[in-house]
Amino acid sequence: MLLDPRYHIYVAVATGGRTHRLGITHNLSIDGNFFGAKGYSELFIVLAGLPLALADYALATTFGQGACRRGPLDLSDSHYDPHCVRHNLSRISRRLVASLRKIGYRGGVYGRMCTVSRSNLTTQVAEMLCAHGQIRESLVRDALDGRILFRWELVRAVRENGGMPDAPIEDILQVLWLKGQIDRLPAVEIGLDGIPRCSRCGGTGDIARVACASCGDERCLVCVECAAMGEARGCRALYAGVKSDQARARVAETRLVEDDHYAVSACHLVGPNFDFELTPAQEAAARVIVDALSSPAQTSPARRECLVWAACGSGKTEVSFAAIGRTLARGGRVLFAIPRRDVVVELGPRLRRAFPGVDIAVLHGDAVKRYPRASIIIATTHQVIRFYRSFDLVVLDEFDAFPYRGNRMLQYAVRRAVREDGFIVLMSATPDSATRLRARWGEITVAWIPARHHGKPLPEPELVIEEFWRAGTIEGRAAGIIEECVLRRGVQVFVFVPTIQLAEDVARSLDASLRSRLAGLGTHHAGEGCSGLLVGYSHSRDPARGEKIRLFKEGKLRALVSTTIMERGITVTFADVVVLFADYEAIFDEAALVQMAGRAGRSGAYPDARVWFVARRETGAMRGALRAIREMNARAMEAGYLDEAPCPR
Repeated sequence: MLLDPRYHIYVAVATGGRTHRLGITHNLSIDGNFFGAKGYSELFIVLAGLPLALADYALATTFGQGACRRGPLDLSDSHYDPHCVRHNLSRISRRLVASLRKIGYRGGVYGRMCTVSRSNLTTQVAEMLCAHGQIRESLVRDALDGRILFRWELVRAVRENGGMPDAPIEDILQVLWLKGQIDRLPAVEIGLDGIPRCSRCGGTGDIARVACASCGDERCLVCVECAAMGEARGCRALYAGVKSDQARARVAETRLVEDDHYAVSACHLVGPNFDFELTPAQEAAARVIVDALSSPAQTSPARRECLVWAACGSGKTEVSFAAIGRTLARGGRVLFAIPRRDVVVELGPRLRRAFPGVDIAVLHGDAVKRYPRASIIIATTHQVIRFYRSFDLVVLDEFDAFPYRGNRMLQYAVRRAVREDGFIVLMSATPDSATRLRARWGEITVAWIPARHHGKPLPEPELVIEEFWRAGTIEGRAAGIIEECVLRRGVQVFVFVPTIQLAEDVARSLDASLRSRLAGLGTHHAGEGCSGLLVGYSHSRDPARGEKIRLFKEGKLRALVSTTIMERGITVTFADVVVLFADYEAIFDEAALVQMAGRAGRSGAYPDARVWFVARRETGAMRGALRAIREMNARAMEAGYLDEAPCPR
């Protein structure tokens, strides 16, 4: 038994032969009843028994890209003669057959003009078009609204939302397609150039041809790139529902409120509630975002984006809240997408406090509900792949972070999730070179947040050159710097290294060194937690990473040696930063060095924290990171956001 149906291309002819509708179906009975109710007398099958990808390709090459993806195609105004039905159908059949032969396909039923009159069609499916059937359709349509799903995912979505379709899901979807309410496309399509492309992830480079037990084709197209999320095959349909315009109806008149408390208030009914005041830099950035959001939708797509370029620890998340409130007030939906799961989980309560009474859903790999319906969706970037033209506003935080950075599939998913007239806010302290270039050329609006809330400059890294040292040990100037921080100045230290092995080796060496120094000073403090260690280590494979972070934040670890896994999202009040082997450019690029330096000086209680880059040589990445931090300080100083001028050490 084949799991995915074969499709038939047909032409529905109205009584008198003057109206032609071209369609595609897996079940002729459904289409026959649908067109029969509209006064059509016959269905002529022009091509039968095709996998969906081939049927879609034949239609696209004959009638144009996207033909019959959202409902039947009207041929009444085409060049086909309404008085020569048989001749028209023969021409259509020959053209479809010719297009498939160009790519070497010889299957299917070619050119057999099978007339299927309404009197010969079963009427058992007619009930699907009655009022009870419309209830089924509503359940499925609502579950698909703003998403792109396989049929088994759609069944789960319907059940999750409290429905239970009592008819085959494919038949309900066929009725919705006939009404033009959903899109149906092959999971792997064949482009007009003959190149296969995955409709879910957008990939073209990793498409395999395999013998398919699902459709029986010996060379079925399969996308390997996104197979972990369920196989996308050429014979398998993806169903997409564009978010309806009715859901975006204005719920309240919006306006700007100019006041001292919050310079950019969103609206009467939906607005962010803060238990703190935004800084002048944050207020200025929020105003830039709202102004860009309010610009006419007819502007070019490149101008429907805004980059929030922020100093590490400057509070970039909150500056998007005004734009979120504005979008909600207009009846729109918001996606807050973040590459990292821990940040997604942490952001949920913050947004709920800011927008009380608004439906907010948190979506990640371990979420209980996979298909929530809410005004604000907070999701990891991997979960965004199931959304389709759904959001009026997409806020993409840390778009330079793993796994989003350099991941073509995730970038494609985020771009597809926003509506065609939607708006994207990109937020980062270290945007990639391509985005920086777009900003320099004026292709994207930029909102700057160059200063932290305490008004002190960002700590500028000190470069320390160590000509000779043994890997995995702490000695020389590096040891002296860390000992000074921990033993003399009484602060904690982030120690960053490029590899997992170095994290473990350096932590052991540093712990032994500090204990020796403590013994020499006559101090018996042995630290608390982590088996009494003064120094802990962590990396991506460390099962106790969360516990060690907690101990470090509580001050029970005096130093934490880590790979770049700790470069983001960790704030410790009294902490300096030391980057060892900073010349290891394969790992420590400019962005990573800026992010690691950004762990220092985040608190107003200790804004004068220090940062050291320790290396055997000075690299371009180190110079670039220092230059980027100095330029951010200069921008903040020029704007009047700093209480004092930066003081290079």
